[in-house]
Amino acid sequence: MLKTKISIAIFVFTSVIYFLISAYSYKVVKTELFGELKERLKNISYTGAFIINNKDLQPLVALLLPDLDFSKISVEGDFAIDEEKIAAIENSTEYLKICEDLNKIRDAQPDLILYAYISKAASEQINCVERDFVFDEESKHNIISGYAPLIEDGKFLGLLGLDISDKNAAAILEKTFKTYIAIYIFALISSILLSFSISRMLSRPLKKLMTSLKDMADGGGDLSRKLKVESRDELGQSALEFNRFVEKLKNVIRVILEIAKNLNSSTENIQGAISSLMHNLNKQTDLENEANLQSRKVNESVEMLGINADIQSKAFILLSNRLRELSQSISELTKESEHARELLNAVAGNISEGKNSLEAAKNIMENIGKSSEELTGIASLINDISDQINLLSLNASIESARAGDAGRGFAVVAEEISKLADKTALNVKDIDRIIKSNSLLINEGTQKVTFMVELFTKIIYDVDHISNMLDDFFTKMKEQSLQDRDVTDETESMKDIMKQIKDLMEEHKKSVEVIASSIQSINQISQDNSYSVESIQEAAEAISSQASILVKQIKYFKTEEL
Repeated sequence: MLKTKISIAIFVFTSVIYFLISAYSYKVVKTELFGELKERLKNISYTGAFIINNKDLQPLVALLLPDLDFSKISVEGDFAIDEEKIAAIENSTEYLKICEDLNKIRDAQPDLILYAYISKAASEQINCVERDFVFDEESKHNIISGYAPLIEDGKFLGLLGLDISDKNAAAILEKTFKTYIAIYIFALISSILLSFSISRMLSRPLKKLMTSLKDMADGGGDLSRKLKVESRDELGQSALEFNRFVEKLKNVIRVILEIAKNLNSSTENIQGAISSLMHNLNKQTDLENEANLQSRKVNESVEMLGINADIQSKAFILLSNRLRELSQSISELTKESEHARELLNAVAGNISEGKNSLEAAKNIMENIGKSSEELTGIASLINDISDQINLLSLNASIESARAGDAGRGFAVVAEEISKLADKTALNVKDIDRIIKSNSLLINEGTQKVTFMVELFTKIIYDVDHISNMLDDFFTKMKEQSLQDRDVTDETESMKDIMKQIKDLMEEHKKSVEVIASSIQSINQISQDNSYSVESIQEAAEAISSQASILVKQIKYFKTEEL
């Protein structure tokens, strides 16, 4: 746990610090203590050199080593002293005085010449102390030696050597070591208590933070809970920032929920528009079927007109061939003229019906054009809704990324909504392209139908003109015997007119075929529109389903308003 880790870290850190401080302090104390011991030895040896009575020492040295040159003393030197001479001076008054003097300062070191510092003290005639302690087998302690020159009347007599043990210093060091051990143990206990207090002080707010996060995770995403800010330190600031984050998350969830509700409402509007579009498409299909039926009738009428025109042409050819016999068969010619008038009236009636059918087809084409314009408006509306959905998905992705793991659940839903919106935009573009193509074809069909109406008007006018001419011809037939030459000319004119009528019928037939083909294309486009609208309806239903899932996911988080 974090509390244990913090306690261990603080304990280890303080323990190491206390240990280093204690070790360094012990080393400093030891160094100063032994340095002071050396200085004491140096002072004692220097003082002892004045305590020794050099006048008593001088005859003893002369007796023991009469030929010794103290300036040549070295470490390697070996100065043998006669035992008899030593025994001779032990009971002398001078020796006893020297012993009394030595006892006043310390026990004497008999083998002075074995140490390097003896040579230095003798050659340089200075007061000095050895560098290191040595273990003394007799006293069982570490000792260090100090030396002082003995000079009388400017003459170097010898060296005074003194030993001092580290017994007292070792006792002081041992006591100091125990004191430091006690201090170290106390420091360890203090560090344990300190680490426990600090870890507890840190772990309590962290535990509260962890409990709040766990409640949010296990308690159904409840965002109404807040952390108590009990301090102004980093932990209190963390609790304050956490509460601010939760408040922002609540606001984001409110906005997303509102957008999801608007999305549901928009999909309902889309579905209503699609239903209206389907109704218009069905109506358009009915109009197209009716236009197709009317075009067939017009085609049949045109064929009938063609047949009639052909009959009229043959009749006038026959009439022309028989004009020479007109004078002999005036009565028969009159009957044929009457029959021609009847046929012409029939043609005029058929042409009028064709004109009415074309005008009806024109009105149907105009209605189809209006329906296409409505489809264009609906496609634009769907495209705008798709853009809003894409914007919504982008905002949801951004907010989910800010929310981190807490918003990962609805980030997937936002991505799916974005994909469906892209698919809807693609279908809307296809529908818009088909509608524009449909509008172009409708405009082209309308122009052709208008042209056909004008053509039929012209044909009717021509037929009326022919009828009038036939009336005149019938009248003039009575005068045939008198105006045979004029009748022949008129018959030739009629032949030309009938040829024009036949040509007009052929053009009219071709125009009607083009209109029928256009109506069939419009019917195919309407079927394609129906399929596209069905795809849009499926996409809208999928968007509505995803929006419902998004609302359900958002309602997992609990705020005061939700």
